[in-house]
Amino acid sequence: MDEIIELLIEELRRLVSYRAQPIQLAKCTILFSILLGLKIVVEPDATDKKIVSQFAGRRLVKALKAELEGIEQPFRFFKSAKLASPEKLAEAFKILFGYEYGWESADRRRYRVMELLEHPIDVGTWRKVGGPECELLEHLAIHLIESRDEDSDVA
Repeated sequence: MDEIIELLIEELRRLVSYRAQPIQLAKCTILFSILLGLKIVVEPDATDKKIVSQFAGRRLVKALKAELEGIEQPFRFFKSAKLASPEKLAEAFKILFGYEYGWESADRRRYRVMELLEHPIDVGTWRKVGGPECELLEHLAIHLIESRDEDSDVA
């Protein structure tokens, strides 16, 4: 499970850099699997790749936005006293993924999120592997996997 979370965090990091648009979302095989309720595939074969399309990407955008709105757990950065509410987290992820302020660069969106979450630091420190951005994305990754597990328990 830890490997899946690590790989999912990497997919989410790419989405921050390139914005979570349909074509980018469709390239994220683990996120694709989670949001569409499919078996998680780390290395898709050629048949799986044919399934991925702009249509599926648009469906993924809707599913990801719904998941962002469904975050229920607050978040605290490592070594921080401030607790971010689920509402602030949803807003932060929308900004990071370019659903809001999508015309801005990834670094400018990162600064907006740091301001929103009251966690101002250098953007290089923010985005480095293991940095605050990864902490934030790990929180989302865990939420996505737990949400999927809850859905499969119901089915």
